[in-house]
Amino acid sequence: MSKKLIDKIFFTLSDGSKWSLSAMIIAHSRAAYYATLDAERGDGEYDEIYHQEIMIALTDWTELFDWLVNNMVEADIVPYLIKEIEPNVIDLGNEVAMILKYGAGLSYKFGTSIVEKVEEIKKRGKDGVSK
Repeated sequence: MSKKLIDKIFFTLSDGSKWSLSAMIIAHSRAAYYATLDAERGDGEYDEIYHQEIMIALTDWTELFDWLVNNMVEADIVPYLIKEIEPNVIDLGNEVAMILKYGAGLSYKFGTSIVEKVEEIKKRGKDGVSK
């Protein structure tokens, strides 16, 4: 069974803004370090070790976090940070859904899906009575 790969690390800054960083940036930094170290010691070929270390980092968030906190500095990550778009939150009775501002994609939902709720609203018509 293969493990799910970590795609992004999300940050919320003190001003409330949300940012993401590709996990690959951290994984590459870590893998390059260990592949160079191990290859120089004769513990294997650089490319093989690099690939193994990439997979270790991308499947274990503790490895990513440890490397980020203990081995990377601001200059290593700032050029790669992406500002996340804040979602709109709409209330549909007891149902809550978040719709991304830049599209109609559903990013999160509780209970009834947004499509089902919109269909229900359409059926009611303008006066709120079911047709």
